[in-house]
Amino acid sequence: MNNQSAVIPKNDICAVSPDGRYLVVGKQNIRVWDLKGLQPDVRYTAPIHRQTTSHHPITALRFVDNDRIEVTDIHGTLQYWDISSGTEVVAQ
Repeated sequence: MNNQSAVIPKNDICAVSPDGRYLVVGKQNIRVWDLKGLQPDVRYTAPIHRQTTSHHPITALRFVDNDRIEVTDIHGTLQYWDISSGTEVVAQ
């Protein structure tokens, strides 16, 4: 990427996949960007997926592996998402 930096809203939580391919940003919902081939000005790049996790604010998210994230909401509810397909998955 060039010297421009993406602006992530102050209270959003973000994580980058272990392989550096995906950026995930969350607060009320999750937005996923594929960093491979990302346009220089990310403000105009739509996420590849947008998921609504729950009606509660996200307090934590982390990558379980290169394609799955674990999301925790304010009530401690855990959800797992496959970010390459944009679908919720059962924890293993």
